[in-house]
Amino acid sequence: KNTKKIGAVNTVLREVKGDLICFQDADDWSDENRIGKQVEKFKEDPALGICFTNYQYLNKKGPLEKRIAISDEALKEEFLNFGHRKDISSFPTICASMMITKEVLNKTGGYHPYFSGRVAEDIHWIYRILKLYKGIALKDKLYYIHVHERSLTGLQFLGKNAKAAYSWQLLAKIIYKDIHQYIDVLDAEHSQELKELELQACEEALMENVKLVNETKKSYENSFSFKLGKFLLSPWLLLRSFKNKYFIKP
Repeated sequence: KNTKKIGAVNTVLREVKGDLICFQDADDWSDENRIGKQVEKFKEDPALGICFTNYQYLNKKGPLEKRIAISDEALKEEFLNFGHRKDISSFPTICASMMITKEVLNKTGGYHPYFSGRVAEDIHWIYRILKLYKGIALKDKLYYIHVHERSLTGLQFLGKNAKAAYSWQLLAKIIYKDIHQYIDVLDAEHSQELKELELQACEEALMENVKLVNETKKSYENSFSFKLGKFLLSPWLLLRSFKNKYFIKP
């Protein structure tokens, strides 16, 4: 049975015997010191539940030094206020760089099955972890990300998964309901409310994309190259219009 990513990872997590668990995506790579440095943080602080590292893209232009959320307070601001946080000056935390304790895994149970076939499952799980445990991130760039079209990260931007188009809007609503209204819409008793949130998120994503298309079209039509091309084609368009009007047989 194809349980997709979430089912496969959760199956493996049920077999974990170690005290600490970390992840390594197949098309990324970690610095040789990554795991050792994260383990030291757990040794230093028994209250620590999750630890991330800074990161760098391998094939994407961007600042060499990324300002990420480092402290427990900053991480909670990022994940517990996902989609509504006030401070957006830092770059998003890379979920794949995380290391957690076995206690955290036992308490939270891994990925929520609702997100099977969707995206944002990592953020939702980390949100649930940071509700209960302390988290930090290392400033050192110890995780390197390879983004390409066929990767799970890349596929969400290609329009091949309809659910991916509104997953971020939906996740923000799920978290907001849980934090501010104390309603877990992923619970079976709130299934109707979840359907309503899905529809709202889908509509918002559609409107955002329509707006983006119109803005892109307007920007292109106001560009010098478009206006020059239109000017150069105008005699030919005028001639074609004249020909169609007077020389085309009925």
